[in-house]
Amino acid sequence: MYSESWRKEAVARLPRPKRKRRRDPFKVISWTLILLLLLAILLVIFREQILGAYESLMRFLGYQNLP
Repeated sequence: MYSESWRKEAVARLPRPKRKRRRDPFKVISWTLILLLLLAILLVIFREQILGAYESLMRFLGYQNLP
């Protein structure tokens, strides 16, 4: 009869499952707020360019009665 040592050795050679690190919710919320603030600042800075591109796109697509 076979000994069970080969099974134990095979199980010992398997890679151990890595534990998932929990993210700090404060860090996630703070980075999200920082990115949203940065996006808002960029939208305020480039507002005229965005509106001009939107108007020219609408004109290109054939919408005549733009506000």
